[in-house]
Amino acid sequence: KNLPVVISVRGPLIGSSHPLTFGHLICVVGYDADKQRVLCIDSGFSEDEKTFVGYPLHDFMQGWGRRHQIAYIFTPKDLESSLAKIMQ
Repeated sequence: KNLPVVISVRGPLIGSSHPLTFGHLICVVGYDADKQRVLCIDSGFSEDEKTFVGYPLHDFMQGWGRRHQIAYIFTPKDLESSLAKIMQ
């Protein structure tokens, strides 16, 4: 909750800016349960206004799986108190 998660994807991903043959990092910022789309900021697009994109859940999970579900989670220095605030 409220922590940026950067993940690595590889292979075809519907809606991506280009084929992700060698892998690519994207920042996951949310999930649209109604549309079953993972909401991301993807720096692979050449125009800033196109970097916010939603990927179909199934395709996203396959692309992430091809990179063995690698994820980077950025946390504040004082994680314990930050988590307490999030859980309130």
